[in-house]
Amino acid sequence: MLLISAGIAGLGILLLGLQRRSTESPNGGSLLKNPVVGWFLAIMGGLLLLVTIVSGLMGPATPPPTSTGTYQPTVRPLPTNLPTPRPTATTTPTPPPTPVPPPVLEPGWSLHVRPEEGFAIALPDSWVEMDLDAASIEDALLPIALCCPDMDLSPWEGQTVTDLRQAGLGLFAIDPDSDPEAVYYGVVSVAHTSLGEGWTLDMALEVVLGGNEGDENRLTHQRITLPVGEAEEIRFVDTGDPPVRTIKYLLVQYDAFWFVTLGCEAEFADQYEAIFETVPQTFRWVQAPAE
Repeated sequence: MLLISAGIAGLGILLLGLQRRSTESPNGGSLLKNPVVGWFLAIMGGLLLLVTIVSGLMGPATPPPTSTGTYQPTVRPLPTNLPTPRPTATTTPTPPPTPVPPPVLEPGWSLHVRPEEGFAIALPDSWVEMDLDAASIEDALLPIALCCPDMDLSPWEGQTVTDLRQAGLGLFAIDPDSDPEAVYYGVVSVAHTSLGEGWTLDMALEVVLGGNEGDENRLTHQRITLPVGEAEEIRFVDTGDPPVRTIKYLLVQYDAFWFVTLGCEAEFADQYEAIFETVPQTFRWVQAPAE
């Protein structure tokens, strides 16, 4: 439990550190001034640390930057020696999901189907995705670079698309029409972490909440029912500069934890309220993810 507590505490430090605004670079070249990269690192850092916590593996913690320095975590492949969940005497495979009709979409929305990942989700047509089917990280980031030509994407050097896919990222999209006063764009991502048979939503929630002790004033959660089944809605407000509001929908399916994550600056949360209410309602299981 000591390793688990320390690991999730490191996650909290990372998420807080990545929300700080860098004010010393006039050209926006710093990683911390780059909205897309900042959001992506927060999401992927949380996912990777959750994997290492559950598997009992611990990576070195890196302190958050204090000024205009940059931070980029190393993307590690998922471990193969994942544990059997302790709370159950015997484990049984997660049953296949009950078929759910496709969502009825409003004009201006499109369904993004990812059969190789096992899910589908709808987004507004104006939102731009990272191309996770691309051969290189440069090609993967090309759609974002075209819609936001002033954005510094150099911190992605050294990453590969294979790294991102092995880390469980299935979709990452931004709103290029975010408020011009915002430091961070609106973002939606879907990621999963395979953990073996026998995990339940309650067990997954226990792991996630274990890393937020002391944050009770900033975190709320409730059990809800989405069209695909039960999920835990976890809302968190990072009180950095600027504050960021994150909503995570935690699900368990195909013997994996799934996170549907939506985030934006807290100041502009009202502008995203309708979108962030609609997106999780469109989430669907397609088939078991390809091995």
